[in-house]
Amino acid sequence: GKDFIVYGDRLKTYILDRRGQTRVDVKELIPRSFNNNYYLESAGDLNHSFIAFTDTSGTIYKVYFDERIEKVKIQHFSPDHYFDFKDLDGDGENDFIFLDQNRLSVYHQDKSRLFSFNADAPVQLPPVFYQFSAKDRKTGLVSKKKGLIFLINNDGSMYKGFPLKGTTLFSIGYLGNTVSHFNLITGGENNLLYNYAVQ
Repeated sequence: GKDFIVYGDRLKTYILDRRGQTRVDVKELIPRSFNNNYYLESAGDLNHSFIAFTDTSGTIYKVYFDERIEKVKIQHFSPDHYFDFKDLDGDGENDFIFLDQNRLSVYHQDKSRLFSFNADAPVQLPPVFYQFSAKDRKTGLVSKKKGLIFLINNDGSMYKGFPLKGTTLFSIGYLGNTVSHFNLITGGENNLLYNYAVQ
């Protein structure tokens, strides 16, 4: 029954009510990573729910709504890393997802590694995520420099047939009346648009 507005500047995170008054006072100054957002872990009650984000070295901060702050350090990441907080293996618990340069690393919340993947090409865009069923979840990566797109299974292997040509983030879904395969739509060089059939 309460509203929470969450935003931040270079060093401070603000959690306000809809009138702009402080609802959670985040006293610690945290140099938040500029490529990343705030992610909500909703546990059903405020005392166990938190906002997750990373600082410029990749340390994960969990800011609870009772003003506790928990830090999780897995390893050092560059200031340009991408961070996300999603359930990639379908176990009902969100995972810590890092993309740094060409390496995708995914960890459970207990810091054990779910998988890692090396794209062997520089990846300049944030990862994108696809859910085909409760357990079948995949991650998409784009190397604009190499003109390649990657689709990664939730065990860290590359999906068959990839990488493919492409330079933009891509969408996967049904196009028209096709039900025998998915269509993957991505942009390419020279203003081309690619439409791939994905089994």
